[in-house]
Amino acid sequence: MSTHNAAPRPATVGSSANVFPRKSLGYFLGGATALAVLLGSAGSAFAKGPRACNAYASGDTASIADVKKTLDDSKLFDSVTNIDVSSTPPSAATFAMCDSVIVWGDTSRGFSYPTEIGDALAAFVEQGGGVVLVNPYYASYSYNNVYSANWDKYMLMERGSMTSTSKSSVGTKDMLHPVMAGISKVETNGSRCYQRSSATGSAIRSIAKPIASWADGNAMMLYGTPNGRPRIDLNMVPVSSTVPTYGCYDPASDAGRLIAQAVFFVASPVKVTPSPLDFGEVAVGLSSLPLTAELENTSSNSVTLISGDLAPTGIFNVSGVTFPVTLKPGEKVTLTATARPAVAGVQNATFSMTQTTMGAAPIVLSMSVRGLGPRFDVQPQVIDFGGVPVGTTPANVLVTVTNTGGGYLQLNPTPTINDTTNFGLEKLPMGLPTLLGPMGSATFEVKFTPTAETVYNAQLRIPYTINGSTTNGTVNVKGSFGKPKIQVPGSIVMTPVRVGQPGPEQSILVTNIGNADLSITGLTFTGTDAAEFKAISVASMMAPIKLTPNGGTYDLRVQCNPLMSGLRQAILSIQSDDPMTPTANIALSCKGTVANFKMDPDKLDYTPAQQTGSCSAPKNVTITNSGTDSLRILTIGFTGTNAASFKHSAGTGIKLVPPNNGTLKIPVSFCPVDIGAQTASLALTTDLTMGHAASVPLTGTAQGPKVVVTPGNINFGAVYIKTTSMSQKITITNDGDQPLVFGKNSVTPAMPGGVFKVTGLPADGKTLNKGDAPIVLDVSASPLMAMQQTGEITIFVNDQVKMGVLRIPLSVTGTQADIAVAPMMMTFPVTIIGTKSMEQTLTVTNSGAAPLTGLNLSIAGTAASDFGFAGNIPMSIDSGMSATFKVYFKPTGNGTRTGIFVVNAAGLATPAQVKLEGTGKLLTISCSPDDKNLGTVAVGSSVPLKIVCRNSDTSMIEYIASFSENLDDWTVDPAMGTIPAGSIADEGLVTLNVTFKPTGTGPRTTTMTIKTKDGIAVGSVNLDGTGLPTPKMRTDEMTGCAYGGTPRSPAPLWLLGLAAACFLVIRRRRFSA
Repeated sequence: MSTHNAAPRPATVGSSANVFPRKSLGYFLGGATALAVLLGSAGSAFAKGPRACNAYASGDTASIADVKKTLDDSKLFDSVTNIDVSSTPPSAATFAMCDSVIVWGDTSRGFSYPTEIGDALAAFVEQGGGVVLVNPYYASYSYNNVYSANWDKYMLMERGSMTSTSKSSVGTKDMLHPVMAGISKVETNGSRCYQRSSATGSAIRSIAKPIASWADGNAMMLYGTPNGRPRIDLNMVPVSSTVPTYGCYDPASDAGRLIAQAVFFVASPVKVTPSPLDFGEVAVGLSSLPLTAELENTSSNSVTLISGDLAPTGIFNVSGVTFPVTLKPGEKVTLTATARPAVAGVQNATFSMTQTTMGAAPIVLSMSVRGLGPRFDVQPQVIDFGGVPVGTTPANVLVTVTNTGGGYLQLNPTPTINDTTNFGLEKLPMGLPTLLGPMGSATFEVKFTPTAETVYNAQLRIPYTINGSTTNGTVNVKGSFGKPKIQVPGSIVMTPVRVGQPGPEQSILVTNIGNADLSITGLTFTGTDAAEFKAISVASMMAPIKLTPNGGTYDLRVQCNPLMSGLRQAILSIQSDDPMTPTANIALSCKGTVANFKMDPDKLDYTPAQQTGSCSAPKNVTITNSGTDSLRILTIGFTGTNAASFKHSAGTGIKLVPPNNGTLKIPVSFCPVDIGAQTASLALTTDLTMGHAASVPLTGTAQGPKVVVTPGNINFGAVYIKTTSMSQKITITNDGDQPLVFGKNSVTPAMPGGVFKVTGLPADGKTLNKGDAPIVLDVSASPLMAMQQTGEITIFVNDQVKMGVLRIPLSVTGTQADIAVAPMMMTFPVTIIGTKSMEQTLTVTNSGAAPLTGLNLSIAGTAASDFGFAGNIPMSIDSGMSATFKVYFKPTGNGTRTGIFVVNAAGLATPAQVKLEGTGKLLTISCSPDDKNLGTVAVGSSVPLKIVCRNSDTSMIEYIASFSENLDDWTVDPAMGTIPAGSIADEGLVTLNVTFKPTGTGPRTTTMTIKTKDGIAVGSVNLDGTGLPTPKMRTDEMTGCAYGGTPRSPAPLWLLGLAAACFLVIRRRRFSA
């Protein structure tokens, strides 16, 4: 007998279900172990790798695709993203999607913003990103076009010229470097091969070393860790010669693999912050304060650091981590470092941590310290004994000499001063010379013993030796001896001041021309008008004003505040400790002035009606000043409802009205900017009194058209490039009392080829009266570049308020659509063919600046039909917001099934892709018997049959049993139910009770099919049987009828059996065929 399943069962590693109906426990465990080893070895290969970016300055799509394919085919990266840096500098958000980036350009485009790109790359490296910079930039674009002051510190090679090569091959190479793993041959044979010429010697910076060189000796690939950041320079065009115009390297060589491994190498999963650790200046022989650096695993996989190597040793100490150490995704660990310089000058070291990831760069912490040798310091640096009054003795001044550096400073004998008559040194250090270690110090005192009333200057010299070199530290010493002497002017004529207003502060210079400090202890005013003068400066016995000797000065501030007009006078007396002039007097005087204000006329009315957009003849407002002081007009302006409809021609700034009936005329014109009655006021402020203001009412009537635009401008905000915004309406009405006539119009920049599209513009010559239906403009924007773009609707009109031109500003900010999709990969559990898995959630986030529209979701791939999704696709997703969708797996085939969930939207440069993967599983059962002939059965009679079905799978099966034909002849019980899951020890069994009860004669064949509740056939049983006529009862004499003659014999039973057997033979042959 044979089993006829719904679909063929595929061969499975470690599966012998068809051979052994009972699996032994030992055999199962052996197969599981082998499978675990297999999955373990593949796990790292499929672990999520770094995210690479292909940053290009190229217009050749074949070249761009070739570089991306090189990285994709390496299988080293989780993703490879193209970034066009030709004309738009990349932002921090753009590079945030990259762990490492390769930067290159070609003759088709070049870099438009090399400085900005250099700054962006420097910031990316400082955030822990890796950069592979391709050196050849050719044709009209200079070598190393990417350059900025910030990027300079991460460069491995000096800028220089290029040379064209036809065919090159690798020469020397460092096979111990991880980038060179598996690299044996690197060759170029393309039409556009350029190299940096003279890439040797001094052209290579000291922080870099060649990993590989060309056969001519020029460097092919450089590696360095500037500021602790892994960097690689590639002196080779990264496009294969399969690209006809711009290709270079031979794809049959290992060049593509070398490029991919370089990009992988610099993609450090662990970020070091900060790096370098700069300890600044530290004294030689002393330890610095500890500094910390943080290691953070920014990848999605665990990273194990197996060792840390410090080079050179002896200067720095690093602690805080015991190797090996494993950092889980997002985990941080802190390193603590100290520096102890042994010599003066800058000293550097690196702490390199090796990770277990094959081909990955070490994690490097750079450290720097400036060793500080002996440093001479003396305090105070100037000694000033000041003015010493006769009869007093000044206190000695303490001098401290300190070694503020490291090492040892030798203080030599003996400090001296060049005026030993009036100065002296006391308490000199004993045992000179002496050594002062770090922060060691010595002290002595300088005394002042003046012999005459005069000024003294001297120099103190302190000999010392550093590193065998002897020199002198010097300190200037000064002082004076004698009496204070005050000097002031005899009189001051102060500025005239308006009566009732505070006058300006006036300066009086007080000088001490004596040889001792002068103390001012009092200021007083006397005289008839003393109350009208005030001292701003304050002096008293408790708080004297101090003046140094020999020309020390003080700026004494006084003020005149006249209460009456005319001359005001007083005496200022200054009390001091000048023994010869204890009170110095100064005669003060100022003039009190007055001003008057008169304005004429008291109102202005402009008739007849004035056409809007034009100005009337001016009318004057006259201001007269009958006082003795000039009147200052501080401001001239207009206030009121229609202030904008009036203008004056008096100019700007403060205006003066002369005294003694002087006048000032202010011409005022009516220039209406609206129609109807217009009212406002001419408003003035003056210095007549504090806060004085005056006004003249103004009235007039205006006529003309009045164009009203709503809104007056449109800002579409952020709109994705290469998409069209929602349209917005602009209405134009005439609120004037005269017809509004339209002239020519234009839109800049307009579509096509521009940004803005406007429909509904009025025709040249169209007239719009008040009350007419408004003109409605329909405006939309289609930005072409990721930048702010402005435009304007211009319509010529006869409204002179608008200067004959109606201008409606338009603006839109083009932005690149950007989305974030999570997760980037969906793996579904093993699912029975035809059944639906549990749904998983896919989140689409709008990370761009504008609402996301035109969202399109699709599934592609070899098994696209095995996956589906549910959820309403929104018309728009606002910036920063998300939409979620439910994704499911419903396999139609056995084994691994894959697909790609594609997320696209308007303005999106590249659709986002989510990898879908699941495993379909085919369920089968075996039934015994699987082919049965129940023989001949009389119509109306029945024959039972027990069929046992076995489930060797670990999944329970909910089944439904049915028959293919002769449905009235066959029944099964139970017709639906559950077949238990198999186990290690046994298989799941179910017994089906089949009954054959023919309803007619002859063959009654059928097939019983067992399906899952989802309609998937998992097993079948062929059934045969033959129906016989029901035997007739013989009639005898009991019927009351005579029975005579020879009875007719019915067809022999053996003949019917023979016919049924022949039918079965024929049927089986046909079925087997």
